[in-house]
Amino acid sequence: MNDSLKFGTSGLRGLAVELAGPAARRYTSAFIAHLRATAALGPGRVYLGRDLRGSSAEIASGCAAAIAAAGLEAVDCGALPTPALALHAMALGAPAIMVTGSHIPADRNGLKFYTPSGEITKSDEAGITAALTEVVVDGLAHPTDGFAAAGDRYRQRYRHLLPAGALGGWRMGCSSTLRWRATCWSRC
Repeated sequence: MNDSLKFGTSGLRGLAVELAGPAARRYTSAFIAHLRATAALGPGRVYLGRDLRGSSAEIASGCAAAIAAAGLEAVDCGALPTPALALHAMALGAPAIMVTGSHIPADRNGLKFYTPSGEITKSDEAGITAALTEVVVDGLAHPTDGFAAAGDRYRQRYRHLLPAGALGGWRMGCSSTLRWRATCWSRC
């Protein structure tokens, strides 16, 4: 087992080089085993998302392989915000895994696990840890493309948040950093 990989306040976190490959597959397999043991698997598919870190695509690929090896359909929602993935999977009554380092240094990454009802709890973390084995899942997966559907659901959620024209006369400036964020608002 890898020493740097630990559950914290926002999922499993650790060094990206330790999470990539076998570890991502093992933790995904343990998550699926826990879902099966608690009858929380959902409709037979698991939704995957990732952030823009260099290691995230490789880690997501490992997760997809473990999902396929478990006889489930992996649905790749691509690079999108964590809340977009969670919203989409919950709306469909399915589990999800988000590969994201969030706010931690670039040499690290993580997995956020979602049951069909939302983010995992501490008892879910214990169940995943208990289901974790040294068995490494082999093979590749060819996930279904779910990017457009997940993005559309997230955009629709906010389409009617404010009345039409509520932001008229305002400009928003955005930084070009890895984390997309508004850097300033100013009245025109």
